[in-house]
Amino acid sequence: MRALRSSPLRRPDFLRLWIGLLISYVGDQFTIIALLWFVLKLTGSGLAISTVLLAFALPRAAVSPLWGAWLDRFPPQRVMALDNLARMAAIGGIPLIYWLGDIQLWHIIVLAALSGLFAPATEIGVRVLTPRIVPDSELDQANALVFSSQQWSVLLGPALAGLITATLGAPVALAIDALSFLAMALLLAGINALPQLRHDGAHRFSFMRGFKTLWDIKPARVLTALLFVLALSYFPLEPALPLFTERILHADADAYGLIWTGFGIGAAISFALIGPLSRIRHAGIIAALIAIAWGLSIFPVLFVRDLRILMLCFGLGGLAWGPYIPMESSIIQRLIPREQLGEVFGARSAIINLTNPLGVLLGGALLGVVSPEVVIAGSALACVFAGILALLSHDLRQVVRG
Repeated sequence: MRALRSSPLRRPDFLRLWIGLLISYVGDQFTIIALLWFVLKLTGSGLAISTVLLAFALPRAAVSPLWGAWLDRFPPQRVMALDNLARMAAIGGIPLIYWLGDIQLWHIIVLAALSGLFAPATEIGVRVLTPRIVPDSELDQANALVFSSQQWSVLLGPALAGLITATLGAPVALAIDALSFLAMALLLAGINALPQLRHDGAHRFSFMRGFKTLWDIKPARVLTALLFVLALSYFPLEPALPLFTERILHADADAYGLIWTGFGIGAAISFALIGPLSRIRHAGIIAALIAIAWGLSIFPVLFVRDLRILMLCFGLGGLAWGPYIPMESSIIQRLIPREQLGEVFGARSAIINLTNPLGVLLGGALLGVVSPEVVIAGSALACVFAGILALLSHDLRQVVRG
């Protein structure tokens, strides 16, 4: 009862944010499953899948610092609502064009790029808004709940998206995602007006200052470098997994969704680990061990062909990875002045989002010369090696919670 009374969910503004994120993240799973499967069936090309993923990723990296600066100066919930309405139109445009006529790959690429232009507003905005609507004593729990909404979405979304894609078609699944953005926008509109943060004369509008602040604060710099390496190692897996499902497992979209559901189950269970891990002082060592555990969990894809065992492997991966982002977010939110959170997380998002196009390009190139299970296993081994190198880094071992 005491834990319930102190939960951020008892705060109406945070509850609206959490429910909206859960709905929106479930919708995102519909796009991940349905759109990539739709492009695969439309083109039969791993390169086309990689191109669509790049269309989402490149604009995100380019505009993240700008969104971060705006989030520091305008009510973050309104900026996030604008993002969700814009993405509703972009993602909803794909099934609309399909139902009206003959959809082409370039239509999907353009609309994916438009979606990518707006997406950083919510990605960064959550990290700016959360410390403003919950007290510091509840910040760790609030970040855990924010990330749990992603975990539950991976648990609920992929299997449902795979089933709907396989039975009703990818356009229907994409239309459902468009509606989830509308729900998120309406919930954000219900969040109370926040007091405007004061900026002194020297702190004028700048979307580049966040990079300098990020560099000057060593723990934030080191954690960003580690996440960059981990993300770069991970992203070749994304274009490889649907090809692995179709060509190696000889299965359909529902099996592809179930593999990611395994990850979601593990990630949901990992929520219980966040509290104990948040009390461990040596956060840098924990981060490196998480990277190693993720890679070892996914590596068996190289030789496993049983769907149930693959779900177990991805479930162990979700269990390992689950605590990382909330743990890291709390550290950085406490290190950065409140009025600069948007700028710093915007700069950080730009850096990390570069790994998406770079990793997808690498994955697409590798899929042209090796089989998809080799690409996935290689991605897993790269994460293991990144974690080992991180453990050897003196700077990372010195990253501790305050």
